[in-house]
Amino acid sequence: MNNRFCYQHILSFAFISLFSIIAVASDRDGMSVSSEAVGDVSQLAVESKQWFYRPKSGGPYGNSNGETYENAWHLAGYAYRKVGAVNWALILPGDTLYVGGTHDVGYEDNVIQPPMSGTLEKSIVIDGNMPKFEGAINANDFDPGIYVGVGLLVSNGWAGPDAFGAWSKSFNVASRAFERIGGGDLVRLIKQSVLPDETWLAGSFYQSGSGETLYYKPTSGNPNDADHYYYTEGNEPVRIKDVNYITVRNLEVVGANRGIEVSNAQGINLENNHLYWHSNTAIRVGSNSDSGTLIGNDIHDSANGVYFISTQTVNNSDNWHIAYNEVYNIDQFGYYGHQDSHALGFQGGNDHVIEYNHLHHAAGVALIFFTYNNFDQETKNNTIRFNFIHDIENFSDSAAIDDAFWFGNINEVNPSLDAVQDNVFHHNVILNIKGIGIRTKSWVSNTGPNWSFANNLVSNANVSFAWHEGSNGDVGFTFENNISLNPVTQHLDQLSYSSSDIRTGVVMRNNLYWPDGDVTKPGFEWNGVLQQTLSDWQDVSTLGANSVALDPQMVAPTTGDFRWNAQPSTLLGLGDYSLALSTSPAVNGAVAVPFTTNDIEGFILSNPSDIGPYQFHDTDGDQLSDALEALLGTDLLLADTDSDGVSDYDELNYGGYATTYNVGVDLNPLLADTDGDGISDGDEIVTNSDPLDGASFPLLADINDDGVVNAADVLLVVRIVLGSYTPTAAEAVRADIAPYNGNTPNPDGLINLGDMLVIMRTMQGSI
Repeated sequence: MNNRFCYQHILSFAFISLFSIIAVASDRDGMSVSSEAVGDVSQLAVESKQWFYRPKSGGPYGNSNGETYENAWHLAGYAYRKVGAVNWALILPGDTLYVGGTHDVGYEDNVIQPPMSGTLEKSIVIDGNMPKFEGAINANDFDPGIYVGVGLLVSNGWAGPDAFGAWSKSFNVASRAFERIGGGDLVRLIKQSVLPDETWLAGSFYQSGSGETLYYKPTSGNPNDADHYYYTEGNEPVRIKDVNYITVRNLEVVGANRGIEVSNAQGINLENNHLYWHSNTAIRVGSNSDSGTLIGNDIHDSANGVYFISTQTVNNSDNWHIAYNEVYNIDQFGYYGHQDSHALGFQGGNDHVIEYNHLHHAAGVALIFFTYNNFDQETKNNTIRFNFIHDIENFSDSAAIDDAFWFGNINEVNPSLDAVQDNVFHHNVILNIKGIGIRTKSWVSNTGPNWSFANNLVSNANVSFAWHEGSNGDVGFTFENNISLNPVTQHLDQLSYSSSDIRTGVVMRNNLYWPDGDVTKPGFEWNGVLQQTLSDWQDVSTLGANSVALDPQMVAPTTGDFRWNAQPSTLLGLGDYSLALSTSPAVNGAVAVPFTTNDIEGFILSNPSDIGPYQFHDTDGDQLSDALEALLGTDLLLADTDSDGVSDYDELNYGGYATTYNVGVDLNPLLADTDGDGISDGDEIVTNSDPLDGASFPLLADINDDGVVNAADVLLVVRIVLGSYTPTAAEAVRADIAPYNGNTPNPDGLINLGDMLVIMRTMQGSI
């Protein structure tokens, strides 16, 4: 209940809410409800209803009863007695509250904060895709809901402009700022670091500190005009607190400290929302909020994307499904100066499933789990799989760390040995990382795997994998079936802070590293000492069984399209890291792990399975993967696409490397006669002719290959036609010369009377 109401108002609201529910149930069912039924209201069978809420600035709308778009509510507060206010007491489990139009929170409209819960079977839905009428289908039939979390409004009192077009005024604090002119779109202003000068672009602001002079150069116009607004950021415009089973979907939430706040709330679903320009985090999940979903949200240009924050196991928020979200442009250029930015951040938590998310272009750590062990905080049974993380780099002068994934314990005050267990990180693709691809760090002595890392790919990171041991022992993890590709400095970095550390919980095996290190670029590190090659590292560490330093033979790791089982399923130009050839050292090179059955594209793993996130998949059995055939245009259902007697693999491998077609080096798998001399590639190969040289072709009719066509050749073709002699492959090619059109042989794959006659005429010199 809003704290503006006194105790009597709270009581009045409670009673009115109760009887409103009863009345609505009576209305919807066409039945009367006696006072004796009050204690069993939750059992009433009611039909779900739709309610409508639009901005205050356009209201009132019709009779403001909230039942249609034309009669929408326009006040979000709890003042249920005011005409046009959202009457939350009418909204029952299963109902949908549509929110349409642009709501400026902080100076005009109120926050969205439902005061009651849905049920496990029927959540209360808040939907930003508001239909204007029943049967709406087309985009213009909907009024999208936009919640702008702006705070203080400044519309006059500016002095200026100065020589550079900037205006100024005394102001408390303006660390983030926005502009709206004439009712147009909200614009996030450029945060400058110097006083106005000739470098300032239109749409800039600067303030050296709280209470100092604020300088502002508008995108256009005079900031003292009545329809010209300068805003600071506000607090969270959507709050889901102390209620359960609420769904928020299709909302656009802009320009706040936090976009959506969830706290002490069970069964919350956040789906297909669009959030950006948030100075702390776009979505914050606080303590005691379990069993929710974060699905399909578009989050960008904020200090953090999603942050789960709690301090100890007793109030962890557990068991969330986080999938198909795209989180990007997370403070890479220091607009918010956060220095601790994450696309997805988790302080503790158990039983989360984090999959098929696209995290990219962020500063800090893209995906982080950490615990405060002085509170004995648990992180158990979390699954992180099938995610795509790329381009993690901080371009500002802040001290942000640029890692893709990091697990760490923050303090070591009496930590529990089993607080971190059975977490898995598998089949993720990570590339272009300024710092470390996968980092695990712990001060907890542990004899079992607190994290299992399997079948991941890390490409073009400064360091692919690093683990840091604390002062009291073994970090405890497994690292299996992973691929480290083209690191800037090292494949592996291991730091030990004590000579007495034990590693009974560390298992590293069946990984692939490419390229191997050498004297100019050592690829591995053990206890602070660089090791040149994988073999050197294996010798000193006694780890790394069944691991190799060989080319994984991928389809197109720099120019291909990224493919996975998410939506969209293909991302153009980000590289295809699937295995191209059955001869890849990654094929059948994996050790079995217990927690996965499918690869990143959804294919069932073979037994034995393959190293890395992609399972080799070859429908026609020609040793070329379906992915490579799709790239080349060959038929993935035919081993010999051009039917020239040479398999697609052998044609591509003619020059010695089968992942690409090189003109003049390889045979063309889409053309039966690569050199255009009239003889198929297969026939030239079996007759020792050069299929890449149009001037090289076998002497047809010379069946015995003695350089002349004579009686011996005639006798051979007669025996072949009569069936008394079976020719070799090369003899069959030379004997199949008919039909003969003009002066050109046209082999038809048969050796018959026509061939015999042509060979006899050739011997006589008449052809």
